[in-house]
Amino acid sequence: MKLLQSGTKGALKSFRSVQFSGMQTTFLSRMSNNSSSLDGSAPPTTVKARKEVILSAGSIGTAQILQLSGIGNADDLKALNISVLIDNPGVGANLIDHLLVPNIFNVKGDESSDKLLRNSSLLKAAMDQWTANKTGIVGNSLANTYGFARLPSNSSIFKTVADPAAGPKSPHWEVVFAVSALHLIRMSLPLGLIFVCIESMVQSRGCSTCYRKFLDFSHCPH
Repeated sequence: MKLLQSGTKGALKSFRSVQFSGMQTTFLSRMSNNSSSLDGSAPPTTVKARKEVILSAGSIGTAQILQLSGIGNADDLKALNISVLIDNPGVGANLIDHLLVPNIFNVKGDESSDKLLRNSSLLKAAMDQWTANKTGIVGNSLANTYGFARLPSNSSIFKTVADPAAGPKSPHWEVVFAVSALHLIRMSLPLGLIFVCIESMVQSRGCSTCYRKFLDFSHCPH
């Protein structure tokens, strides 16, 4: 998928056309016909907008589509034989991630929310209580206590790495306290009642480089 230049408006280029590859066109066709066959034989399809195209493909996908369309760092695009329409080094740069490390603890007693969320009868009773009079445990959230902090300005790391924070009083990391582990459902967790302390970097800067059909992070200088 890529954007196609449809004209100009003054000194600016306008993009009101989107081209879908043959594989994407075939996929959409098969999906509409409830077919699992996908041979990629369809020709590219171009869709034109009467007013505007809103590109919203996420922090990774948006940069990729722009770069495939010829919008990005000219040196990176030329290295991949992509015609440069707009030289904008900011495309694919300054990627900010939100890294975190959860510390999981088993707790005694019954104050964790895990027992509620693992038992449909208890959850229904709690939801009925909230619906009736806006009280009870579901009026709380799994994590309602947060802390934000900065590294000292004279930390040794700043001798080799520029401060990535938005300003001199902006935090570098945060800590989150949660009385349940069920929001970490992608992890293999022990049974029982859980308390979680999560340490998270507020921002981690990097960049993404388009390699035709995918993004490659191996050449990022950050």
